[in-house]
Amino acid sequence: MESGKKTTGLSLFLKQGAAALLFCVSSVLIIAVNKLTLTTYKFPSFQVLGLGQIITIITVLWVARMFHIVSFPGPSLQEFRKIFPLPIFYVFNLILGLGSTQKLNLPMYTVLRRFTLLLVAIGQALVLGTRETLSVNITLVMMVVGALIAALNDLAFDLMGYIFIFLTNLATAANGIYTKKMMGSDVS
Repeated sequence: MESGKKTTGLSLFLKQGAAALLFCVSSVLIIAVNKLTLTTYKFPSFQVLGLGQIITIITVLWVARMFHIVSFPGPSLQEFRKIFPLPIFYVFNLILGLGSTQKLNLPMYTVLRRFTLLLVAIGQALVLGTRETLSVNITLVMMVVGALIAALNDLAFDLMGYIFIFLTNLATAANGIYTKKMMGSDVS
């Protein structure tokens, strides 16, 4: 009986590890493909690209639901009220993130996304009443200072790109904070 529990625990660990690895790989690939599409192939509209991605996500989820691969409640006003304003944050995050991907080079995009962590810490303090430890705050300050130093040396400075990335960071932070608030969790 004991070996069955270990196998189950190991199996769960492997599944979780595989899911985390898949998430990491897909995140990097999504950014790279979006950058390639918007800059190398000069796709003119990041808004249309974002709309296409939203339609694709909805279609894949509904097909997966039809085949009982995933389950989720059907659309209803009650469900929408439960999750509002998260869809707004998601759409802003997606569209503005694509805009910043188009306007900024990938290293600068990556560096400036680090500001999200600072915004999350500030937002959690204001909305959830939670405070980070001193070591976490020092780490956040060091990351932000590093991002500022990198931004000072950005030879391809694009004001709209910086505005888009800042708004993307706000939308990402708001999404995370309000998700925690709705779930009643203050886990960082």
